Parts: sequence; structure tokens; C-alpha cells
Amino acid sequence: MRRLMMTPAFAVAIAVSSVALAQQHSGTEAGQVPPAPQSDVVQRAQKDSELRSDWVQGTEVTTPDGETIGTINDLLIDAETGEITGAVVSVGGFLGIGSKSIAVPWEELDLQYDASEITLALSKEEAEAAPEFEVRGQGEPPPAKP
Repeated sequence: MRRLMMTPAFAVAIAVSSVALAQQHSGTEAGQVPPAPQSDVVQRAQKDSELRSDWVQGTEVTTPDGETIGTINDLLIDAETGEITGAVVSVGGFLGIGSKSIAVPWEELDLQYDASEITLALSKEEAEAAPEFEVRGQGEPPPAKP
């Protein structure tokens, strides 16, 4: 009987000493996460000149006169430089039916600081007459260079 009573007490003593030992080695209290090591790889905050892609995607693109051209549905990123090179804009159609995608160079877009307004120096008619953007499937390798 005495042996059963000592077993839980012994287990509690071991648990308390283990927590104390862990605190000494980690420098933190039990349950706290130690601070992350500093690294040049991790960015701590958004820069003033940076936009988030979800601010841009889905945003309506208008002419300078305010006429709707379409909606940005994708961004083109250069795999070698990491720069955004263009935006894919869905134009025409009704509720996405009958629409087509065109691509425009990124530098042609005029964006507000938070991408809530995006204008393009292109008329709605020019956008609708533009050739449809050809997309390469993700699993397809790029064409061989000559």
C-alpha cells in the first residue's frame, strides 16, 4: 500500500525537476516559445513599395476615363529575377462566361499604393480586340531555346 502512495509523489517530483531543468537550458518558462533566431532570409515587415498579390488579383482594371476593362486574374513572374513582369486580365464576357484573358506588361499598369484602383492606358475596345493570352501548363516545360 505504501508503495502505491509513493509512486505518484515520485512521478510529480520527477516532472517538476524536468521542467526546472528544461527552463535552465532553454532560458524560457514552461509553455513559452523561445524567440526565433534572426536571419537575413526572413523578412519581418512589408516594405512601403511592396504590394500583396491578393490586393492585385481580383482588382478591376479601368481605362483612364473610368470605363471597366476587366479584372486581374493572375500575375506573371520572371523565374530568374523574381520580378513581376505582367498581369493577366480577364476581359469581356458576362460573369466570367465568354471572357478571355489578355496579358499586359506590369509597367503599363497604374496602381494606387494599395492596388485598390488600377488603370491601364488601353480602351475597352482595344482590350477586347487584343489576342488571347496563351498559357503554358504548369507541367509543360518551356520551349527549347534556339
